[in-house]
Formats: sequence, structure tokens, C-alpha cells
Amino acid sequence: MAYVGYHLTLTTLYLSDNPFGNKGALYLSNVLQSSTALTTLWINNNHIGIEGAQYLSNALKTNTTLMILFLHNNHIQSQGAQYLSDALQNNKTLKKLNLSDNEIGNKGTQHLCNTFINKKTLIEFDLSNYQIDGAEQELLQKFNNIKKKLHILSQDDAIIV
Repeated sequence: MAYVGYHLTLTTLYLSDNPFGNKGALYLSNVLQSSTALTTLWINNNHIGIEGAQYLSNALKTNTTLMILFLHNNHIQSQGAQYLSDALQNNKTLKKLNLSDNEIGNKGTQHLCNTFINKKTLIEFDLSNYQIDGAEQELLQKFNNIKKKLHILSQDDAIIV
């Protein structure tokens, strides 16, 4: 079916609870690299793992439209968080990032904080529902003291501001 004079653009994609794993993340990264309209992406509970996080990170390096990214419970761990941090170094559009339930640990938290410390666009950073130890809590508090307007969701879903 052809539409003359009508252009449909996808701005929100909800793919949560479809355990497509890292292979699905590879296909999705190809879509992200060519997207000029997608602003919101929900891919919670898809078991993308570290490898899937790397695929998505490669796409995020060139994507200039994504503003909201939900990656809840994807087992990306510390290495996956580092891939995302590296990819988002020069990103100027991301406003919300949800990495809850991803076991990103101390190193992952540190990479993310270092990346987002100078980001003016990021306003919400969700790290809830994973064990934050004393060192991570201290790092997040220092980060929050610098980023006064950023809402950080902690392990107990309370905003630390």
C-alpha cells in the first residue's frame, strides 16, 4: 500500500519483555543507526547482556535523536555500562537513562558518572534495584552534588537530591 504525500515516522518503540538477547540487539542497533525520528526506546527485560549492550552502544555513537532509553533488567553488567558510557560521551540528546536491575557494579557506576558529569541534557538516571555498596553510594552522592538538577534513582527507588 502506497501513501502519497503521507510520511509516517516512528518516534517511540516499545520492545520490552521480548527476550531477543544479543542477536535482537544487533538488529535493533542497525535500526538505531539509520533512525532520524526515534526519540524513545523501551527494551526492558530482553536479556541483551554485555554483547547486546556493545551493539547498542555502537549505534548510540551516531544516533542524534534518542532522548529516552530504558534498558531495565538486561544483564549488561559493568562492561556493558562501560560500552554505553563510551558511546554516550558526545551525545547531546539523551535526557533519561534507565539502567535499573543491571548489576553494573562499582566500575560501571564510575564509568557512567564520569561520562554524565558534564552532560547538561541528562535529567534522570535510574540505577534502582541493584545492590549499591558504600563506595557506589558515595560516588553517586558526589555526582549528585555536582549535578544539582539531575534525579538519581537509588537502590530503594528514592530520589537522591
